[in-house]
Amino acid sequence: MKISIENTGAVVIFHVQGEFDFKDVPRAEDFWQKHTAENTAIAAINCRDLSHVDSSAIGSLIKFNNTARDRNISLIFYDVSKSVMDLLKISRLDRYFTIMSGAEFESKYLNGIKNA
Repeated sequence: MKISIENTGAVVIFHVQGEFDFKDVPRAEDFWQKHTAENTAIAAINCRDLSHVDSSAIGSLIKFNNTARDRNISLIFYDVSKSVMDLLKISRLDRYFTIMSGAEFESKYLNGIKNA
């Protein structure tokens, strides 16, 4: 799995590529802790190139969502691939997470930032 960060101040975007499984959990959780600062209002995970998640990775996503809620950060998952979305639907996590398209995310959270 490859993770890159785009930080626009109050909005932090995690671009995730490849397969997210148990061996990636410590690094992903480290990225999460390091890149969600006190001034972060929105944390987004770009899932367009995320091809697979296993149960350990699902646990990390739930952990991210819980810590975001505890820290008053809105966590958004966007451009979720069909295979990952199918898994989220089966596990009913699609009802727990905020999920949207990339266009919807950009329109709602980035328009003012990218045009500034």
